Amino acid sequence: MLTLMSNLPENARFEKRYVIEGDMMEAKEKFYELAKSRIQHLNNAQTVEWVKTGIGVGHEASAGCVVAAGKKMTPEGNVEKWVEGLEIIINDDALAGFEDIVPFVVEHEIYEIWLTSKKGAGENLTPRQMHLLSRRKQYLAAEEAGKGERLLEFHTREALKHGKETPLLKQECEEALAYAKRRIEARRKANKN
Repeated sequence: MLTLMSNLPENARFEKRYVIEGDMMEAKEKFYELAKSRIQHLNNAQTVEWVKTGIGVGHEASAGCVVAAGKKMTPEGNVEKWVEGLEIIINDDALAGFEDIVPFVVEHEIYEIWLTSKKGAGENLTPRQMHLLSRRKQYLAAEEAGKGERLLEFHTREALKHGKETPLLKQECEEALAYAKRRIEARRKANKN
C-alpha cells in the first residue's frame, strides 16, 4: 500500500469540484462513492510507471493512492482541489490469486485518504497513525467477511517479496488482525447480553 503526492498540473483530470461537507456519516458515504469511482486496475508494469510518475522512482506496489502535490490539506489548504486529484490504483498482477481480498485492499486506501481529507476525521493524527488506523479498519472489514486470515496471508507474501519491510509489515498486520478478532468477539458478547 502506497500513498503518493504527485506533480499534477493545477487543473488536471477533473473539472468538477468535490466538496466534503455535511454530517460525518453522510460526507463519508459520498466520499467513499467518489473514491471508488477513481479506482484504476493496472498491471505490474503500469503500476511501476504510475509510482514513478508520483515519486520519481518506479517500484512495485499492490495498491496505492495519489493526490496532487501542492494541494495537500493544510489548515489553510484547499481540500476540494486536493481531493480532485485523487487516484487509487490496484495492481492486478500483484493481487493475482488474491482477488477475493481486493475490497479490503481498497478499504485501506480509501480510509487513509478519508482520514487525511475530512476535517476532524484524522486532523490530529500523524501519517503513521492514519496508516495504522486504516490497517485496523481493513482487517476488521476482512474478518467480518471471514477473510482476515486470507488478507494476512497476502500481506505475509508481500512482506517476504520486499524483504527489509518483513518484520514491520508482518507485525502490523498480525496486530490488526488480532484487534479485529477482539473487536468482533466483544460485539458478540455484548449482543448476547
